[in-house]
Amino acid sequence: MAIPKPRKIGALLMLSAAPLVHAADWTITPSISASEMYSDNIFLAPAGSQLSDFATTITPGITVNGISDRLKANMNYSLQDINYAKYSSLDYYTQQLSANGTATLVNQTLFLDAGASISQQPLYLAGPMGLGNSSANGNLANVTTTSVSPYVTHRFGSFATGLVRYTHQTMDMSQAGPSNVNGYTGGYGLGMFNSTTDTALATLNSGSDFNNLLWGLNLSNSNINYAGMPPMTLAQYAANLGYLITPRFKVIATAGIEDDNYAYIGQNPRSNFWSLGFAWDPSVRTKLEVTEGERFFGRTHSLKFTHYTRMTSWNASYSQDVTTMMMQQTVQPSVTLDQMLQSQIPDPVARQQAVQSLLAALGPQGMLFAQNIMTNQIMLVKTFKASAALTLQRDTFLATFFNTKSAPLQQGVNFLPGPYGTYNFLNMDQYGGTLSWNKQLNPLLSANANINTMYFTFPGQTLQEKMNSFTAGLSRKLGPKLNGNLMLRHQTMDSTPAGIGYSFSENAVIASLMYLF
Repeated sequence: MAIPKPRKIGALLMLSAAPLVHAADWTITPSISASEMYSDNIFLAPAGSQLSDFATTITPGITVNGISDRLKANMNYSLQDINYAKYSSLDYYTQQLSANGTATLVNQTLFLDAGASISQQPLYLAGPMGLGNSSANGNLANVTTTSVSPYVTHRFGSFATGLVRYTHQTMDMSQAGPSNVNGYTGGYGLGMFNSTTDTALATLNSGSDFNNLLWGLNLSNSNINYAGMPPMTLAQYAANLGYLITPRFKVIATAGIEDDNYAYIGQNPRSNFWSLGFAWDPSVRTKLEVTEGERFFGRTHSLKFTHYTRMTSWNASYSQDVTTMMMQQTVQPSVTLDQMLQSQIPDPVARQQAVQSLLAALGPQGMLFAQNIMTNQIMLVKTFKASAALTLQRDTFLATFFNTKSAPLQQGVNFLPGPYGTYNFLNMDQYGGTLSWNKQLNPLLSANANINTMYFTFPGQTLQEKMNSFTAGLSRKLGPKLNGNLMLRHQTMDSTPAGIGYSFSENAVIASLMYLF
């Protein structure tokens, strides 16, 4: 079984930042955790085929943070070694990585961003999908991404500020765990999803000479290469204008040319586009931006809203994007959760522990929002997301909701192969949400509960899927660096009609210990 290695991007980060490392303030925190799980359906098999077993998972990890005047870097890496008591031939391991850094190579002029990630996600939306990686089910893929992005900025006095950036991204896929379990065979030609994306970006934005008048020029060109497919291009050339009616309220307008190049279906992607809207920042804690316009695929709408108080955070957004699978891998669930809890839990260590607790319940995929689709096609994705968090003296509440609609824009094979024949999974509507609660019972003991639901429908097709999960647990601080957790889990997946999708039910109890060195 091929397991992705983060060595290439790690070496690149080290070489790029080598002259800057000695001046940085580094915090390095190794950790190790061990968990024991009993499941009455260890491989998430359909009714009548369930098998029970114990799964032991050993997870060494390391968190690294470095900051100086010329370098900011952070990395969170873990290795999961999963072992089964009765079915040891299916033992496997996975890795999780979230790393990014910014180096200042020439003060106020030349910078370098670099990043890497390793995560797991379902291969096939009509196959078994569950929380976490402890269930070997043949339907899990490793997704490894890397990104290197040098950029130059220059200030033309008080006239304007310019930026030129080049970004090289890679995405590689591999099977996570055994590929044939309970008659379900995964790993369908994963090589066809491997890709590289090279993006050139140039911007020029107005300076203080223009007072209340704001203007900008933006040029973006992305060349996308999937294994065995012709190159594709997504390009935009735009000008934007804005006017500050008050210091906190402005009107904004954008117009430009879209020059995409791929074998399209529907409307020609080479066309003009425009949008009009406003941005309102009534306070430093509240921001609202709304636009409406038109692109080659029809009318467009966008929304960005954030509001923070001492105890709450509120976020909502709506976007319509022409995108690829690579472009949808940019934000990890841990980053999203960290941003949601930033105002409620200012201490980064305490916030990281809260994030890890939520991910332990929701799985490394972090089923807060829609599942990414395995595809090598250009897609139109329309996404609404909303979240709210409330932190009281001893209680933290988190709620999320999402609705994502996707449709293929590209000619060719729009079907993912699988055990149920060719079925169009790109034209899809996903919606669902999460409710999470954590209560600090005393300085050493806390309780938590999480409810998650996701629905999948496929317009023009009969398949419908529903996933529900519930987890409840206790977490206790056993020592200055030792924490223990006990969790109960129930999850189900139901599909109609029978014979096309996948259905299962599972109950599990999980006990774990984590030690921070």
